[in-house]
Amino acid sequence: MSIALEEAKEQNASLDATIQEMKKASAPSINSQRGQAGHLEYALVDILGDEVDALLSVLGKIYIALNHYSPVLKHYPGVTEILKLVQKALKGESI
Repeated sequence: MSIALEEAKEQNASLDATIQEMKKASAPSINSQRGQAGHLEYALVDILGDEVDALLSVLGKIYIALNHYSPVLKHYPGVTEILKLVQKALKGESI
């Protein structure tokens, strides 16, 4: 029975060595994938920031138009409140 035990230990040691080699070989690949994911996240944040800037630009144009016609629009309920909310949003204040 000791011969079988010795053989099992040798096989176990061989498997451990193979596992360690595989871990070492896959580590750079995993780190590379994490790095690529980080770049994609930064790119996505950049794109979303550009979209926010574009939407703020549109909102600013809406504010200018509403402000220009505000004397006429004051006869409609809620327009003045919307104009104030847009102005706050453009200033960066919380709504």
